[in-house]
Amino acid sequence: MSRNTVRIGGNASGPVVVGDDNRVEVRQPAPEPEPAESGPVQINIAKDHGTLFAVQEGSQDIDQDDSGGSEEG
Repeated sequence: MSRNTVRIGGNASGPVVVGDDNRVEVRQPAPEPEPAESGPVQINIAKDHGTLFAVQEGSQDIDQDDSGGSEEG
C-alpha cells in the first residue's frame, strides 16, 4: 500500500484525484465555429417609376433638375 500526499495552495479549483494507477479523462464540448465574416450587404428595390440611387462604402453626389423644363435650347 502506498501513501500519497497532496498539498494545494492558492486559488485552486477543479477535481483532485489521488491514488495509484488512476486514469483521468477530461472531456469538453467542441468549440463553436467562428462565424464567417461577410462583407456588407445591400438590397435595393425600385418599382414602377421609382428611381433608386445606392452607394455602399462611399459617397454619391446627385444633381437633379427639378424644373421640369427641357435642357435642349
